[in-house]
Amino acid sequence: MSHWEKEKEVVERSDLPITRDVLTAGFRSLGVQKGDVLLVHSSLSSLGWVVGGAVTVIDALMEAMGPEGTVVMPSFTTGNTEPSGWRRPPVPESWWDTIRQEMPPFDPVTTPVRGLGVIPEVFRKYRGVIRSNHPQLSFTASGKRAKDIMENHPLEAPFGEEGPLGKLYRLSAKILLLGVGHSANTSLHLSEELASLEGHPPEAQGAAAIEDGVRVWQTWEQIDYDSYLFGEIGTAFDKEAGTKPQKIGLAQCSLLEMSALVDFGVRWLKEHREYYLGEKLPRDAPS
Repeated sequence: MSHWEKEKEVVERSDLPITRDVLTAGFRSLGVQKGDVLLVHSSLSSLGWVVGGAVTVIDALMEAMGPEGTVVMPSFTTGNTEPSGWRRPPVPESWWDTIRQEMPPFDPVTTPVRGLGVIPEVFRKYRGVIRSNHPQLSFTASGKRAKDIMENHPLEAPFGEEGPLGKLYRLSAKILLLGVGHSANTSLHLSEELASLEGHPPEAQGAAAIEDGVRVWQTWEQIDYDSYLFGEIGTAFDKEAGTKPQKIGLAQCSLLEMSALVDFGVRWLKEHREYYLGEKLPRDAPS
């Protein structure tokens, strides 16, 4: 489907154009407050037809939070990864060395976001936005706390306590799910780190990066992060927490306390250790 065909489909299911004022009012009604620290996961098309697209959404978020607030978004570059682990799609083994040798190195200014939609890609180009230095799993941030959250992103524990997610947890951040579900809720990777479950072997990773002005292929080991149970964890959390989604435009949106979600995720993973480690599958898990 071409770009204009996708936009035509969004127009056809929209009763009215969504404006900045509509979005700002919706964010505030959901519970976004001045001075919040907010981690945003988003789908632009889920909102309906927005006048000005991603720029309008970002401007509305910043207006709702004010100059004392901080907006954070993932800016992952998952094409810059160890090619032997690629599954969607896989590539021939004969290509792996070429990919490792020729992959452009991560540059926080120019490397585009991959697979996260339009809003994070537009946000990373905003004036004043800071990007963390992880070559695969970077985040971007704008606002009062941006520099502290983005600096010193650990290579080997990108979703751990010393990375952006751990800092957001300690800052009592909120999570905004804007037209997406818990399957996109990156904060649950921090639950994986904190649960400290043994059983999964560590994952060997690699990425093209710049060290001392020279392009290199960095290698390291990290937790074998696995998000396939996040939808189930999120559903259980919403039931316990009494989460009340609200429509903004056409999108179902939720605002969550990050610390409450992460703590719940740790408890859930420990209680369902056999599911997480693949010793048995939950009833409706993918085979």
